[in-house]
Amino acid sequence: MAPPVVRPAYVAPPGVVYVEPTYAIPGPGYVWAYHPHYGWGWHHPQYGWHRGWH
Repeated sequence: MAPPVVRPAYVAPPGVVYVEPTYAIPGPGYVWAYHPHYGWGWHHPQYGWHRGWH
């Protein structure tokens, strides 16, 4: 049986260059995502942006 294919959870919007994470994931469920004002950061679907971004 072949191992499962793992696809990245991040997608850079058109015209935005992907930047890899600069610090460790803050907890389970966070994904590295692009914020239109702050740039790249950790986002959780329930808790929102790490470091209090809005």
